[in-house]
Amino acid sequence: MVAHHTDAESVNLSFSQPSMNLLKNQEKIRFIDLFCGLGGFRVAIEQVCRQKNLASDCVFSCDIDKDAQAIYHANFGDKPQGDITEIAALDIPEHDILMAGFPCQPFSICGDLKGFEDTRGTLFFEIARILKAKQPAAFILENVKQLQGHQQGKTLEVILDTLQLVSEKRVVLSGQNQLYLEQL
Repeated sequence: MVAHHTDAESVNLSFSQPSMNLLKNQEKIRFIDLFCGLGGFRVAIEQVCRQKNLASDCVFSCDIDKDAQAIYHANFGDKPQGDITEIAALDIPEHDILMAGFPCQPFSICGDLKGFEDTRGTLFFEIARILKAKQPAAFILENVKQLQGHQQGKTLEVILDTLQLVSEKRVVLSGQNQLYLEQL
């Protein structure tokens, strides 16, 4: 699965051939929605699943923001868990796809650009912790504007290296910061 997320309003999801092969015998896609905000990723994946005649099931969601939790609950009927740093990976249900809109402020030109020196920036490593423990078939991470050039590309290098270490899939950066997963 490929995600190109250019801003909060638009999410372009498409299935790449390698990720479709990983999920080809599935009738239902189970996914988790980390740092879910108001649910933009969830709306997108549910729409894609409907188009592909697949059932979808959000088995876990989290966001630390109480207002976002309330809106997500109103929109979907599920109340997201709170602080991901306090949730053991073993307590997160098995899933096929991990989606994460990890906090962009530390990396974005709209924020203070402190990257991993900002506590919110370290939340990326919570995604890595869960990927390592659960090994979903695919994952989708939010594309943060200017991430590729943040700290002269060092931040993206750390992210890609970390993803490669924790995932059994090959991570390929392509085009407009699109990450493709391929079976090794």
